[in-house]
Amino acid sequence: MHTQALKALGLNIYIEQLTDDRLFCMDVVTVINGHRVCIEANGPGHYRRTEPRHVLGNKALRDTLVRKRGYKVVNVPYWEWEALPGEPTAGAEYLRGLILSELGPGVGAHLPLP
Repeated sequence: MHTQALKALGLNIYIEQLTDDRLFCMDVVTVINGHRVCIEANGPGHYRRTEPRHVLGNKALRDTLVRKRGYKVVNVPYWEWEALPGEPTAGAEYLRGLILSELGPGVGAHLPLP
């Protein structure tokens, strides 16, 4: 996941941030309309090796615990990111869609189109 794609959405991003209790490190954190959003770039180690790809139990538990700490969690599966076309705006459009699906259209509606 490229931070330029998030910056293209006009987001202030913070890389490798810890939760307030310092138990979990998150890939990227941003705040959208007062909602703390954790964006995770998930590589192959987060999924079963066989089809269909399912998140492993430890990753699912981690996401649950991060949500209980007040974050919305957006996961970026590696195979979806790698399949994006090479246009500069493709990553930003994809991430915008993931964020909107987590926050809901009312909360994230102000996110600009790249």
